[in-house]
Order: sequence, then C-alpha cells, then structure tokens
Amino acid sequence: MELAQEARAGKAIRDELDILRERAHKVDKLEAEMQRYKDMVTDIEYFKSRVEELREDNRILVETKEMLEDQLESARKRGEQIIPLENEILRLKSDANAQAMERETDQKKIDELMEENYTLQMNTKSSLSESNSILAEMQVLKERRGKIEGEGEGREREQKGDTARERKRKSVIE
Repeated sequence: MELAQEARAGKAIRDELDILRERAHKVDKLEAEMQRYKDMVTDIEYFKSRVEELREDNRILVETKEMLEDQLESARKRGEQIIPLENEILRLKSDANAQAMERETDQKKIDELMEENYTLQMNTKSSLSESNSILAEMQVLKERRGKIEGEGEGREREQKGDTARERKRKSVIE
C-alpha cells in the first residue's frame, strides 16, 4: 500500500510536473507571442508616423500640383496671346519698313526740290542781274534821250520808266 501510495504520489507529481512543463511551455509561447505583439505595436507606431509623413507629403504634393496647374493655365493664356502679338509685331515691322521707304522717297523729293529751289534761286539772281543791267542801260538811254528832248518830257518818261522798272523787278522777284 505504501508502494501504491508512493506510486500514486509519484504519478501525481509527474502529472503535476507535466502540467507545470505544459504551463512553462505555454508561458514561453505567450511570452514569444507578447514579444511579437510588442514588435507589432512598434511597427504600428512606425507605420502611423510614416502614414502621417505620407499625408504631409501628399498635402504638399497637392498644393504643388495646384500651383503648377495655375502656372500652366497662366502659361496657356500667355501662349494664346503669342500668335496675335507675333502678328502685331510683323504688322508693325511692315509698317516701319513702309514708313522707312516713304521717308526715303520723301528725302529724295526734298533733295530734288532743294536742288530745283537752288536752280530757281540762281536763275532769279541771274534774271535780277540781267534786269538791273537792262534797267541801267534803259536809264542811260533815257538820260540821253532826255537831254535831246528836253528836260520836261524826259522827266515824264523817266517817271514812267521807273514805274515800269519797278513792276518788272516785282514780277521777276515773284
């Protein structure tokens, strides 16, 4: 009996030892699982911070995208203005060339008119000189005739000649 009791006690101790071993094994398993969960919590915290960083990056990218879209729209509007402005530049260049040609033509006309004016001035001077010579000759002739015809008749003619000379001189000057 004692042996049976010792066998039962031994069996109870072995059962208890098996239970304790099983519990120890469960504790090891639970500790490993707990470590895994701790690691997962650390990973989750990392991923949370990473998600926040990515959200911030995304917000910045959205703002940048909006800014770039605004710049693109502005560039498109300016691009639409390029063709009319280029056409305007071409028109203005054409006008400038036409005006330059017109100015050149006008300058030639001015040069021709100045030359003609100079020629006319020279002709006028020449005509005045001839007129004065003729008047002087007429004066001399009148004086001779006046001496011959007498003083009374000579004076009348002299006055008429002076009047005629003045008219002729004015017509030549004009």
